[in-house]
Amino acid sequence: MRWLPLALTLAAATASAQKGPWWVDVDPGGGRLLVELPEAGEVALRIAATPPGEGATEAQVFSSRAAAGPDGGWLHEVEVRGLRADTLYEGRVTGPGFDRPVRLHTAPAADTPVEGRLAFLVYGDNRTGHEVHRALVARMAGEPEVRFLVHTGDFVEVGGRPADWQRYFDLAAPLLAKAPIYPTLGNHELYGPGGQRRYQRYFAPGSRVAWRAWTHGPVRFLSLDSNDDLEADGPQLRWLRAQLDASRDDPSVRFLIVFAHQGPLSSGRHGDHPRMAALGLARELSAAGVDLVLAGHDHMYERGEAEGLKYVITGGGGAPLYDTNRHRPGQQSFQVRHHYLRMAVEGERLTLEAVGLDGEVFERCGFVRGGPWECDVRASVEPGAPPEERRLAYLGLSVLLALLVGFYAWRRVRPSS
Repeated sequence: MRWLPLALTLAAATASAQKGPWWVDVDPGGGRLLVELPEAGEVALRIAATPPGEGATEAQVFSSRAAAGPDGGWLHEVEVRGLRADTLYEGRVTGPGFDRPVRLHTAPAADTPVEGRLAFLVYGDNRTGHEVHRALVARMAGEPEVRFLVHTGDFVEVGGRPADWQRYFDLAAPLLAKAPIYPTLGNHELYGPGGQRRYQRYFAPGSRVAWRAWTHGPVRFLSLDSNDDLEADGPQLRWLRAQLDASRDDPSVRFLIVFAHQGPLSSGRHGDHPRMAALGLARELSAAGVDLVLAGHDHMYERGEAEGLKYVITGGGGAPLYDTNRHRPGQQSFQVRHHYLRMAVEGERLTLEAVGLDGEVFERCGFVRGGPWECDVRASVEPGAPPEERRLAYLGLSVLLALLVGFYAWRRVRPSS
């Protein structure tokens, strides 16, 4: 009973917390704006196209519907429709004790050429590195022209722990209010009771599965659930193959990007996803015309091309870095550092800049669809610590500790002279 007051205090703190706002499922006509509040009262969004001199500027007002959550809060969802494609909107979202600015650049129509660059950001595995995460968010929130954000998973340490989600939304707030998020499910989101349920609530309300597809102008994104059993003829792979077929037949799709928390190719500590490797998924994605695979899970940066498939590992969002490098054929760079990716589609070219915690662009590369990687700033390949050497080092340390403990015990029990 002595823990009851503390438990009630923690529950009240969780229930009274605010999260958001953040955007999901953005398309040419709008998207969904989400806010979590301790009350079920109405939330209103008031936005207008900007700058004032371009087109209709009269503010549009949208209201929310609310759903109670497992931790005492109410998730307010504002369904925003009827906006103009490829247009910047700014405004405010208000509710009981809540008033925050928001912005949204709607997606371009799929069959309309995009003027200039379609810029977006990619990062993942922030998890427990809260100060690093805070610093990266500050840099990303200050990026000009950014349309949206791709997250490669492991938002939190324990998905079933409400305080972890609160911390994530508190730290990411400056970015999420202006950059819609396309997420993928990390393994840490599954830890603890109700972990995946919270992930679905925050990023895919109403969906029963964690694999999703979005089209943003000339780019189609397929988000996979790498925690799934991936049966050869299971529901996720059937869905993936149908999406690949549809993308191949769609002339408006200029780039096809697949992302997952653990991808089919990695030289890092975790390495290739074992089930994807057994299924030959890298070769299948390459044959289907996938232009790039993005993943996290290994806490470092890697870029390369293997089995005909370009890939980037970006797990540098704040979690402890991994320096293991199982150097695979096709690896072109490997860096052990916290970072995020600044990416852009411009015409027939996709570009990538890897940005470190200090703001340094430590690699700048790109490719024309179907062509090779081309870099004007190329990161080196850090050798890392091979797993065999790491195991030997751990074994040596264990033996040394055992000897020290044994010596200490012998000194304690030996007869005094």
